[in-house]
Amino acid sequence: MSITRKRYFDHTVTIDEQPIRLCLKRMTVPEFEEFRAMFAALAQKRGAPSTLGTDGASATIDDIRAEAAYLKANAEWQQGVFEAYVTVCAGDVVDQDADGTLVPVTNGRHFAEMFHGEGVIADVLAELYVSNVLTDQQKKTLRLRSGLATGSLGAASPVTPGETPEPTAATAASLNSVSDADVMAPISDTSSGTTDRSSSEAVPCAI
Repeated sequence: MSITRKRYFDHTVTIDEQPIRLCLKRMTVPEFEEFRAMFAALAQKRGAPSTLGTDGASATIDDIRAEAAYLKANAEWQQGVFEAYVTVCAGDVVDQDADGTLVPVTNGRHFAEMFHGEGVIADVLAELYVSNVLTDQQKKTLRLRSGLATGSLGAASPVTPGETPEPTAATAASLNSVSDADVMAPISDTSSGTTDRSSSEAVPCAI
């Protein structure tokens, strides 16, 4: 049995008790290193205004503008990630355009815009991270260590309407629980692969 490095990864999220099938695309090494830096920064809220997450009682108008700029940049980065690396399986999500026409959603950015502010965004970002660095067996071990063997990698924290969810503290802790060799080493196109059927690259979203 050979070890094949997957180009696409199947992932299912649940929204309103409905399963939504996603296809996640493997990143190149430079793409992943940029993604990892942003993922870690958001999880630790590096660069966030000091007033973010406080009651805001003493916030000035400049503080509020700084918060808005931070959240906007956060959302734009996440939507760009979804556009580049996430595809929605046709038929699972439908949007309504300005004319009232129902439009099937397959583009990742469209999906991220529709569900902006919901925990599913952080779930997919976490899955993108581990799918790029762990084998299927390593992911199972990670979930077992997290006590989430049948669920997602980390429960998303509640967010207020309009707020862009960040990678959760639980997710960050789960990732840190795996050895540096498993998670933090740079990815390679010739290693850390998973056993997979040969047709996987030709049939994205075949969940």
